[in-house]
Amino acid sequence: MFKLNETPVIFHINKLTIMKQILSFLLILAATMFTTALHAQHFDWAKGYGSSQEGCLIKGTVTDSDGNLYILGQFTKDATWDGQRILPIAPYGPGQNSINTLIAKISPSGEMLWKKVIHSNNNQNTLSYDFKPIGDTAFACLVNVNLPTSGNYCYFLDTLLPTWSEYPVPLTAETTTSACFTTYLVFDFSGNVLEQHFIQVSYIDTTGNDYVFHYSQPNVPDKLFSYPLTNPSFDVDANGNIYICRQSADHFDNMISVEEGSAIGLKFWVEKQCVGTVYVNDGDHPRWVPQMLKFSPHMTTLTNSRYIFQSNNGTIYSGDNPYIKLDGEEQLFLIGNLSMSGMNYDTLMIDSALNVSLSHSDINTNWGYLICYNDNLSPQYCVSLKDSIVGDIPPTTSRTFFHDIDFDSDSNMVFISGFAQKNNNATSRYTYANTLLSMERNDAFVLSLDKSTGTYQSCSVIPSLSSSNLGTLGSRGNLSAKNNRILIQNQYYAGIQFPNQTVHAQDNNPGLCLTMFDYSGLLIAGIDYNSFHPRNRPGSISMTDSVLYLSNLLRTDATFGNLTVSEQGYFSCVAKYVDTAFRSCYRGESGDVRIVMAEDGNAFVAYPNPFRQRVNIEYSGQQPITAAYLTDIMGRTEQVELSATAPGRYTLDLTARPQAAYLLTLVTQDGHRHTVRLLKQSEVFGN
Repeated sequence: MFKLNETPVIFHINKLTIMKQILSFLLILAATMFTTALHAQHFDWAKGYGSSQEGCLIKGTVTDSDGNLYILGQFTKDATWDGQRILPIAPYGPGQNSINTLIAKISPSGEMLWKKVIHSNNNQNTLSYDFKPIGDTAFACLVNVNLPTSGNYCYFLDTLLPTWSEYPVPLTAETTTSACFTTYLVFDFSGNVLEQHFIQVSYIDTTGNDYVFHYSQPNVPDKLFSYPLTNPSFDVDANGNIYICRQSADHFDNMISVEEGSAIGLKFWVEKQCVGTVYVNDGDHPRWVPQMLKFSPHMTTLTNSRYIFQSNNGTIYSGDNPYIKLDGEEQLFLIGNLSMSGMNYDTLMIDSALNVSLSHSDINTNWGYLICYNDNLSPQYCVSLKDSIVGDIPPTTSRTFFHDIDFDSDSNMVFISGFAQKNNNATSRYTYANTLLSMERNDAFVLSLDKSTGTYQSCSVIPSLSSSNLGTLGSRGNLSAKNNRILIQNQYYAGIQFPNQTVHAQDNNPGLCLTMFDYSGLLIAGIDYNSFHPRNRPGSISMTDSVLYLSNLLRTDATFGNLTVSEQGYFSCVAKYVDTAFRSCYRGESGDVRIVMAEDGNAFVAYPNPFRQRVNIEYSGQQPITAAYLTDIMGRTEQVELSATAPGRYTLDLTARPQAAYLLTLVTQDGHRHTVRLLKQSEVFGN
């Protein structure tokens, strides 16, 4: 063992500088460390809302810099939060069983600070779709609203609206059924409405007349203002431009010809004003495909649009669950699933500008895809996940789905969560860009790709003992990537294998957990919620600094650390998890990561951090190290010994030290001091 203190060196130590450094260190750690008895990881609270009826779930979460949580969810009539009814008025009439929208702010201590409710008392559901932050001062959401006919009321953003005339956009009798449209809402963090826009779609025929197809009256087209966006998702760029992806649901083959005309296009309306027209020829694109829309700020104009797929006869059913997200660098990413039910085509063109096409024999039943666009909706590249069938198994026995997407700009990587589904008798091997992946059964996974090109980097597979998936409720945001950590919530079957821990499911029911990988695909750790029920579903997660908020749909008890949530009926739960290690880059034993934890000009890196027993040290400075000091949370400093393993590489054994936070300081021959914060964890993640 090489001891750095074998050759005595005399230093002039500035005591005032040391005291300032220690005081700063203590102030940073006081709020998180002392309240948890020096634990770097713990659950603060677990709360939620429940109901006797199915429909309570959280569709999305957003956090602010103060650690507050904002939720977009759905609830039914008798749902409560901390014993208080979410809907302040008792539902009556036909709308008592409808699904309603909840927008709420939750404090770091779990208190509901304010809420906004949308409830239509006409037995029609008000469905929430997407939820995104707008800069660091506001957030926005998309909600499909069904307005009641006369005789019922609407409860809109905590305001009771007994008549149509009191709605923000007055309605008239020109609508033959209950009015339906998509609402785009922007709030500040105090709950004030900054913007609200009401979006609808109508069709135009060759005579210039506008018509809307409606399911309830297939032989008589509705008048204007009755058709919302289908399965929409959205994002907003730094200039305020609004990007929306909708599933087209174009019923051109069911439209009634009027005055010898036929449907040739669509009009997009905002507040009853046409902001853009898109002309298409029947047959130029398939039904139910994603359509990209770009609106100018405040939705004053539709500036651009693009259909994603084209086929030679337009009869394909495709494009399930499209979802878009900006990377913060003027690139827009679309993920979705190509569904091949009722195939009747020879060639499918993914995007004519990319000149990417697939023949009938190339397509399986479902197929996950990713398309990267610039801010003008021009495609940059398209990638996909399909499988290669081994043996004589028909391709309909195997499917892949993409579910969520996230980015790490520091490493120039994009991450996609999804799951592979195959028949029990199928023997399939999944490939991405001719790279054989490690999925061999029904598995949930995360693909790590180069963001600029879509080049394959790694594949992380949920370590279930049988199979796993990501739920089917449509909630996004179950994936978060930051500081060389990929966090994902998922279901697992039979059991799950985490480092130093194996959890077995109960009564053949699936379990719920949080799983963490590094960017190379290595499994780091996981937290099991000890909740087993076939109707349990993983929800969205949000990370800010050292706090992770976890949402889940539960039908039975769940355990989060030392906290147990016990509810009857349908319960959407939010748990607050604190881990101070999230602030810094995770480095495994190999130290090979795509992003660098930089302190003191990259001269000094310590990993893994957090650690459990030993810390590896890499030093690239020109001056030799002459001493090393360790400072604990009480300010006590002592000299420690480093073991040299190679030039510029050392190890520090801290096995005997208690779980806590430390400062490690290296002193070089010229008197400079290089300091890094270290966190020692327990042996099992989540304790």
